[in-house]
Amino acid sequence: MMDQPNDRIMQALQRDRYRRGRGAGTAVLALIAMIVGLGLLGSRELEAQAKANRAPVSPSHVRMPMDYRQVQVVWTHMAETLNKWEEKGWETFEIVPIQPANPGVGAPMTVAILFRRPAK
Repeated sequence: MMDQPNDRIMQALQRDRYRRGRGAGTAVLALIAMIVGLGLLGSRELEAQAKANRAPVSPSHVRMPMDYRQVQVVWTHMAETLNKWEEKGWETFEIVPIQPANPGVGAPMTVAILFRRPAK
């Protein structure tokens, strides 16, 4: 008959261990949740500070609309054409050969010059 009280004591000890383990697990989960929550708050605060410290976009970084014009010239007259258009305020944007020179026929090479300037 002495076994019954010992069994009860053992069961009570096992219940106490279970409760302590469950309590410790809950405490660990609560600690993890708190750390994660603080981490998220910290990153939000840093993000808010970064937004506050950003400089406003200046008008110089905004692209202005441009006007484009294309001229086709023989390559031997290219320098004269470039100088004439640049004097009028046009910027050389791109030069593209459109008709290659043909030494057998003797036709000179033709190029397309694309100019641009800010739209008015």
